Amino acid sequence: MSRNKIIFCHEPISNLHFVDVGKELSFVIKEQEEPSGYSSVCKRIFEQTYNDEVIGSYLALSNWIILFEPDLKLDLRSIVESFSINKCLILLSNGSIKENRYLLMDDPRFALNLHGLSFIEI
Repeated sequence: MSRNKIIFCHEPISNLHFVDVGKELSFVIKEQEEPSGYSSVCKRIFEQTYNDEVIGSYLALSNWIILFEPDLKLDLRSIVESFSINKCLILLSNGSIKENRYLLMDDPRFALNLHGLSFIEI
């Protein structure tokens, strides 16, 4: 048993429901002028849980790269760490993992430190 259950995938996994983070956040962003409510919306997104016979309890996210947006002022590392303890967190992306860091477009400004987290890339 690993402490965290994080899967980075480059293609959607069939039979799993993926939540489109960008779509869900866009509804809130249109209605709010202050970014203070964004973190509570992100928390609600990450608290969603689905079940699969093989994986068990999981949350699969697509279009989650928006969470790197500096204006959202999110501690993405903390969010990923805390919500991958009790369920499998599946992140659909086209980024790469180098030296325990998830990099979007190989740009260090858009990096997620994975040091100390249990993850796989498929």
